[in-house]
Amino acid sequence: MSEKRKHPRIEAILLVEFGSDAFPLEPAETENYSLGGLFVIIEHPLEMGNRIPVRITIPEDPVPIIADCEVVWVRKASKDKPSGMGMKFEEIEPADLAKLKGLSKILGAFVTRD
Repeated sequence: MSEKRKHPRIEAILLVEFGSDAFPLEPAETENYSLGGLFVIIEHPLEMGNRIPVRITIPEDPVPIIADCEVVWVRKASKDKPSGMGMKFEEIEPADLAKLKGLSKILGAFVTRD
């Protein structure tokens, strides 16, 4: 089955913090991100369909990116890969999206297509 992505994935480890009392999650890290969302490595992922605000820290930028995300898929841990959740950006400010675009230009050499 072939994936149809609007935006390529960028492999990057970024700190993600969750801003919801309804889902008290520990801070986590990304496995990758795109301009459409991110994959977060987390031991106990939320269920698909849950929405949660996130704060994404970009290295050397004191102001985090803020976005409302929806969990669109969940990966169970295997011997090769840790558990995690794919999150789609549902709401993100244009300035924050511009920060991600800038980071993507810097890290673009590490784009993956799978």
